[in-house]
Amino acid sequence: MPQHGNNSKALSDDDQMALIWIAPLAATMALGSAGLWWSTAIAWMVDHSILIASEASPMVAIPASDGAGLDGRRLIIALAVVIALGAVAISAGRTAYSARQARLHRGDRG
Repeated sequence: MPQHGNNSKALSDDDQMALIWIAPLAATMALGSAGLWWSTAIAWMVDHSILIASEASPMVAIPASDGAGLDGRRLIIALAVVIALGAVAISAGRTAYSARQARLHRGDRG
């Protein structure tokens, strides 16, 4: 099994080719099955007060949810969660980039 560089944890060419074929197939299967659980997930979120029912006049309606959606308080919380996740993702990306640059500066090309 061919390895790249000195890194014993690198993916072989066969592993990379398998990922190229499996990733789109898995994504297609996940998107195809999303419709099966969407209505169940919306009903669960309304039952647990994560979303509000259409009778409560939500500010933002969720598509394909029969009018269920978010009121002002839930909308602010949802936006805060999205902003926090974005900040964590950017921080992780910058940390990985800095670590990669430090390794390259030391001469490690792996």
